[in-house]
Amino acid sequence: MNLIQWSVLILRKNRLTQIILDSLNFIITFAKLLLIVSGIAICAAALGYPVAHWVGGKLATFLSCLPTEQYDQALPALGIPATKAIRGDLLGAMDGYENLLVDHPQNAEIYSRMLEIALGPMNMPEYGEKILKNGMLHLSSDTERAALLKLHQVIISGDFKPFKHLTYRPEPDHRTELHLSIKEVQISA
Repeated sequence: MNLIQWSVLILRKNRLTQIILDSLNFIITFAKLLLIVSGIAICAAALGYPVAHWVGGKLATFLSCLPTEQYDQALPALGIPATKAIRGDLLGAMDGYENLLVDHPQNAEIYSRMLEIALGPMNMPEYGEKILKNGMLHLSSDTERAALLKLHQVIISGDFKPFKHLTYRPEPDHRTELHLSIKEVQISA
């Protein structure tokens, strides 16, 4: 072999070696890159859940404009006794409100509705006084107590008459007025 052949053979070996080294370098680089990406994914998965809860909690408190402690307990179902009161079943309404007071003794709305019925159509001032004293005892807010006392005073003074539709009022005779006006028109024509 002469020198030229040998140099071509060495160059071919060097090129082949270079290609092999380049492909090995690519495989090693890809493996390193894959290892880095999988490490980041594992760290993100491990930290993501607690960080998401923390950020979500902060965001919820920032965006929430409603107090949460008020809604820890279900609100009383005031509609059933109110419907009974509107229909005229005052004793059933008072029983319903008294049952609600067992579970919700600090709800001012129940006391005020009971006062309206007791001092209004039932006309029982002694029972109204008992409701007022019970409300003053159980209500925690001074503003609620003051509102209940003011409601009691307004009803006793006669400035507010709750459930007027349950008190006696003579029925207006619209039919007679209508018939009279029709007869007057026929006579005058």
